[in-house]
Amino acid sequence: MGIEASRPISKVSYKSNPRLLHLHNLRDACRTVLRKELLNRANRQLDLISFVGYLANQVQLVNGRPSKHKQALEDFARLLGQDLPRAPEHKHLLGLAYSLRNLFVHAGEAAKTGVDSYRTKIYSLRLLIDYLIVLQLQMGAVLLEEACD
Repeated sequence: MGIEASRPISKVSYKSNPRLLHLHNLRDACRTVLRKELLNRANRQLDLISFVGYLANQVQLVNGRPSKHKQALEDFARLLGQDLPRAPEHKHLLGLAYSLRNLFVHAGEAAKTGVDSYRTKIYSLRLLIDYLIVLQLQMGAVLLEEACD
């Protein structure tokens, strides 16, 4: 019996676990930053929507069908077009981060690819870096609390 088999599987859900309630706050904070920095002007909003659409188009088909990753990006682009009536889900933000990573690692794309303004990509990268850091710290804190209980 290996380490994996001897360890109980965690069924952590931020919807049912009060310790993870702050993850909703993180999503709301991302919504606020997106609205303040990128959705406050029509040209920036259109640039971000087309950028997310460009990233969605770069996602490969899985077994001849669109992947969940592509669907998450397309859903995120629709939300952006409606001025984010609700906070983006973690799948939207993680999908955006993963797509940006793939763009540079696999495609070797230029820094301005997919956007009309560098500002769109810079703000997106800043938001995602902050989001990923806070997400990791919050999840680490929850895991430590569960391990100590």
